[in-house]
Amino acid sequence: MRVSRICLGERLRKKMSTPGLEAQIVTYVSSVVVAGGGGAVIAWFIFQTMGVKWIESKFAEGLEAYKHARLKEIEQLRFEIAALMDRTVKLHQMEFEVLPEAWALLTDAYAILRPVSLGVVVAPDLNQLSAEQLEFFIEKVPLEDFQKNELRVASDKLKYYSDAIQRHDLNRALDACGAFHIYLTKNGIFIPPEIKKKFSDFDVLLAEVIGERKISLRRPNTMERFDKGVALDSNGPALLKSLESDVQGRLWNSIKSDVAKQ
Repeated sequence: MRVSRICLGERLRKKMSTPGLEAQIVTYVSSVVVAGGGGAVIAWFIFQTMGVKWIESKFAEGLEAYKHARLKEIEQLRFEIAALMDRTVKLHQMEFEVLPEAWALLTDAYAILRPVSLGVVVAPDLNQLSAEQLEFFIEKVPLEDFQKNELRVASDKLKYYSDAIQRHDLNRALDACGAFHIYLTKNGIFIPPEIKKKFSDFDVLLAEVIGERKISLRRPNTMERFDKGVALDSNGPALLKSLESDVQGRLWNSIKSDVAKQ
């Protein structure tokens, strides 16, 4: 039996005569076989078949776990990107709705307030009109009924009308400027900061003009001041034109970007 074991070892050494590490492995296996006999050969065979499969199985499990973890990370990243895109689209949509409305309210307020800011009153000399002409004029003006009655009997009809119509126009301007101010306060968060600043600067100028005209009309016996009104009349057109260019550029650039994405 011992001779057969030695022969088997010798045959394995001859079969695996490769120098280096492989030769060392063969020498080690041969010695095991010589020492352990057939049982060692069977154990080695089991290790070669079952051990490799076990290692492959563990490797496959680890690879699968790694893939699963990476897939979870990818899904989380996709979710975050989708949420970001959803917020971006909604903000973009709000900006697209807010900018035109803010522009419309501002231009309305400016158009109404500008003539009021300088105390401009367009009217004929009511003191020189005939009764029929005066009545025709009174029926057309936007005054309250009691004001129209007071105008008919006023000693200085032109002065009464001038004061009454300025207050009427100032109230209209106050409503228009107030509507613009409230809208900008509520929706300014959807306007880009550089454009919002121009809207806000215009809002401040309108408020200053309103305040100046209120004081003048409440104190009819003092000299009227038109500093803010002159500033609005002089600088308003250029400020409005600059803002118009910014708003238009923002809206049209947004449209071009959307088209390019499609």
